Amino acid sequence: MAVGSREFSGLATSGDRLYFLGENRDDHLKAPTAGMYSIGLNELDKCMEEAGRQVSQYRFHPLSGIERIQKLRGYQGLEALVFQGNRFFCTVETELYADSCFLVAGRRQGDRLGIDTSQIVALEKPLLTNGSKVFNASFEALVLLGNDLYAFFEFNGFARNYAYRIDTRTLKVEKVPLDRKIPFRLTDAVHWKNRRILAVNYFFPLKAEAIYQDTAPEKDRLLVQSGNEGKWHPFARLLVLKVKRKKVKLKRYISMPGELWTTNWEGAALYKNGVLLVNDKFVKNGGHETQLIYLHLRQK
Repeated sequence: MAVGSREFSGLATSGDRLYFLGENRDDHLKAPTAGMYSIGLNELDKCMEEAGRQVSQYRFHPLSGIERIQKLRGYQGLEALVFQGNRFFCTVETELYADSCFLVAGRRQGDRLGIDTSQIVALEKPLLTNGSKVFNASFEALVLLGNDLYAFFEFNGFARNYAYRIDTRTLKVEKVPLDRKIPFRLTDAVHWKNRRILAVNYFFPLKAEAIYQDTAPEKDRLLVQSGNEGKWHPFARLLVLKVKRKKVKLKRYISMPGELWTTNWEGAALYKNGVLLVNDKFVKNGGHETQLIYLHLRQK
């Protein structure tokens, strides 16, 4: 999809369509993303079955109410997307100076999507032991289990880590501890089966985000280093979480092919016997191109 400048940040299926959430940044370059895109699942199936076939039909869904959301303190963009019937929920990323990210809710009416600006929930950012905040980190993953949303922070190398559980009926928020630290970035997640969650675990070496490699255990640091000089390199895998009433447990990791490590997978959606992943943008032959991939998962 030659729409790299859109910078997709979320992915979700609803009804017979697959929805792509753009960051919807408040600047002129991102203005085309003031909404969501979608493609039909029937056409997606044909593209998966026929090598070389491309999507020929897509829809753009205007997102009303975004102007109000863009005025929230520190607004950077929309991140995660979940549908619950005709309702949808998105997380909002904010600048480093802002104390909170946000959760917003809305409804779908036909091809149009509208944010309910009366339903805005502040999600306080977790802090490091010195009281500072993690650079360029937000609640990038949002998962629906029954009537509960689980919002996961991108960085989970704190002394104590937790997710937020939000009741979709009341929007009441409570913390649910993680049973251990999770190395690298958690960029999106989706309800897999029973009370298990499938999440994207990604690393990209950036000087400004060195905290992700500095806080990783030695065995995980070795996964993102190569050569005698220990040069850092990108890395991607999936992880499985199990949600209990009083905590979330990390169960295991699922490896991804090395050729998929170099791009930032920002959105995940469960589909058939696997998972769909979309990246924010991908530079190919000097141009921007977004990639949508499908990974088949063995059932365990």
